Amino acid sequence: MPHANKPSNKKVLSFTMVKDGIESQLVTSIREVVTSNNELVLALDRLRRSYRMLLAGKPVTDAEEVLWQVEGALHDAERSKNMFASHSDHEPQGA
Repeated sequence: MPHANKPSNKKVLSFTMVKDGIESQLVTSIREVVTSNNELVLALDRLRRSYRMLLAGKPVTDAEEVLWQVEGALHDAERSKNMFASHSDHEPQGA
């Protein structure tokens, strides 16, 4: 059996990679949520303007583009929501 050395009195190095990794993921997630929120605001504002034009009896010539913008914003918002839901499933109880 090899001879074991006595443990040194030096302090054990701490690794911050895990903490930095989690913080980086959190920052990325927050950026995605903010971006998604901004897309939703823009899409809803455009939808509101189109609706008001319809109420005023004016034609809405960009209806398809408005709906595509809304679809994209909703898709991104759903993805962000699901991302946070999946991360919260991994949290320990009582956290």
